[in-house]
Amino acid sequence: METSSFHKQFIAINVRDVLTAADVCSFFMLALNFILGGITYTQVPMSGTIMLINLMIAFGVLGLIVADSIGAGSIISIARRFYLVALIPTIYEQTLTFLPAINSHDVDATLIALDYMLIGVPFGNHPTHLLARITHPILTEYLQFTYMLFFFLPIMQGAELVCKKRDSDVLYFAYTIGFGFFISYLLYYCTPAIGPRFTLHDFSKLSQEMPGILLTDFFRGVVNAGAGLPPNIPNPAEIVHRDCMPSGHTMLTLMNIFLAFKYQSRLRWFFVVIGGSLIFATLYLRYHYVVDVLAGTICAVITHWLAPRFRLWLYRRGFPSA
Repeated sequence: METSSFHKQFIAINVRDVLTAADVCSFFMLALNFILGGITYTQVPMSGTIMLINLMIAFGVLGLIVADSIGAGSIISIARRFYLVALIPTIYEQTLTFLPAINSHDVDATLIALDYMLIGVPFGNHPTHLLARITHPILTEYLQFTYMLFFFLPIMQGAELVCKKRDSDVLYFAYTIGFGFFISYLLYYCTPAIGPRFTLHDFSKLSQEMPGILLTDFFRGVVNAGAGLPPNIPNPAEIVHRDCMPSGHTMLTLMNIFLAFKYQSRLRWFFVVIGGSLIFATLYLRYHYVVDVLAGTICAVITHWLAPRFRLWLYRRGFPSA
């Protein structure tokens, strides 16, 4: 039987020629977490499962890439450009699963000391205690809502680029945002921290001290679930994710704003207003220290500068689609 045209095209594909920079970063993170699964196999109960999941994801993504490169259809093409939407939270959860076994030394005490040196010395108190003086249910409700928009803001900009049929910009945007997320996850291994809502405040009294109006408690519950906290857990500070330093919310929100102006997005000023509110919310809502936000800002600038240079480095080393 003669080999089908589709099969011939599949065989003829040189995977290296069709990998984008986003694909390379994705495979690197999947491979890294696979290796960490082996290293922590006896310490982390989920290690074996994560290793198996990452193998399956890697082969699935590879199949998606090859299918798209031979024109398998518009649905495959869209999935190729947006698979990072599903992969990023998966890598996030894996990173925070491995982190206690890789680095169990929280740096909150150092961050608190730095915060006090920057803000406490000139103003007489820790930043979150100072912000407690201006809390109001309407402000709390608004800021908790903007904090919830973190993942949606880059998705909105990506969707806008798709609607404008700017395919090359879609690929670069997805790569840059994914690159930023992955950099922040790697940095969590260096500086694990839980944030001021646990160290400088009583977490159990947060709703009483900072009430909202209608949806604040629901939004807080969603954020807590994403941080590994089920409701009414007796020891939240012990099990919450160590993902405060640097502030990924600050870093990726700023990167999204940078790219919005680069692409002249119609939503760029919306991103500025909502993104600015979101960054302020990280402090007001006691999720982050000031130094987390400063570090996230610095990381956003460095990553925005580094991403195109890494892409060019890949291109010069034989990845023509990077």
